[in-house]
Amino acid sequence: MKVCLATGQFASPYSGVGTYARALATGLRRQGIHVVILCPQEQIEPSSGFTFVPAPAMRLPGHAQWLSHAYAFSRGFSNVRDVDLVHFLDAREALWHVGRRVAAVGTVHDYYFTDPAQYWQHRQRYPDWQLRTAYSLIVRTLERAAYRKVDTLIANSEATNARVSAAYRLSGRLTTIHIGLDLTVISPLPTDRTDSVLFVGGNAYRKGLDRLIRCLPHLTPARTELWVAGTEVPRRLRTLAMTSGVWSRIRQHGAVNADTLATLYRGAKVLALPGVTEAFGLVFMEAMAAGCAVVGPADGGASEFVHDGVNGYLVPYDDDQLLRERLSVLLNDEECRRRMTESAASSLASHTVERMTSKTVQLYRSVLEGWPLRRDEERSP
Repeated sequence: MKVCLATGQFASPYSGVGTYARALATGLRRQGIHVVILCPQEQIEPSSGFTFVPAPAMRLPGHAQWLSHAYAFSRGFSNVRDVDLVHFLDAREALWHVGRRVAAVGTVHDYYFTDPAQYWQHRQRYPDWQLRTAYSLIVRTLERAAYRKVDTLIANSEATNARVSAAYRLSGRLTTIHIGLDLTVISPLPTDRTDSVLFVGGNAYRKGLDRLIRCLPHLTPARTELWVAGTEVPRRLRTLAMTSGVWSRIRQHGAVNADTLATLYRGAKVLALPGVTEAFGLVFMEAMAAGCAVVGPADGGASEFVHDGVNGYLVPYDDDQLLRERLSVLLNDEECRRRMTESAASSLASHTVERMTSKTVQLYRSVLEGWPLRRDEERSP
């Protein structure tokens, strides 16, 4: 079997999609699958040993970058030869795919645009909620169109499967395959961790950075720091931190590479993303492997990996008191952190690249069986 992976990230991953791309490509190669990677020129990594096809460049800023990738893949796919299947590692990027000579699969990583009303509901916490709502309405329309361009879809969690299937009327078109990573659990665990809470993510408000800043004055020890990686603290939240008297205890790391992020995981006591929802959350897996305790949102796919009170804590979005209590326990109770870390090791053992890849290859074979005879039937609304 020869598979083309279409991805906007590979050599320099900057989100979970890029981590997934590298893991899946490696896993497929281990199983003897010939992998061709269609990606932007700057994401090509010749030393990796994969076959690369560069996609034409078109640059849109910020969150709209996926539209650039969708356009580039529609142009670049004409240079891909003799593959049996193309897999869009972000299914939205199949938007302008018109290739009919091969089967197509897409992976859905989140459901954040299926409900534009969420920004109205949380408008007090989103200062730019009008812009977010408008963008969400546009993406919702484009996503739905893109998802119908492929023969089948992979969801990264049951929560993603259920919400996308319901919102876009795609019942039966999605198969859940949890993302797996080859992670080595640190042993022995570092014992000299700083009294700190680590936040990692590009969307400060959705992932709950505002909640952490509000909690920081009430945490013990009083010297507890908040480390922020993956984004800069927005101006409104800087003001909140200053008026709360905790700005001096916030350490901004900005965009970080994998090595720096690994160092932060090893140094922090807690990783906390107490946002509105989380589709899955690869950072929880990475933090657990480094012996860092985790706190995530009670809503969404995080609960499919983080089990409340067992290998981490889950907190509802509207309960800041419970968030403060959970953070304080993890900051001060070394035995609790150790117990959760030991449970995390067994959780990671069931989310490996090998398991993810095996299920993905099974899906590939299922799609290819009888293709293209069933194509039109499978794509019908």
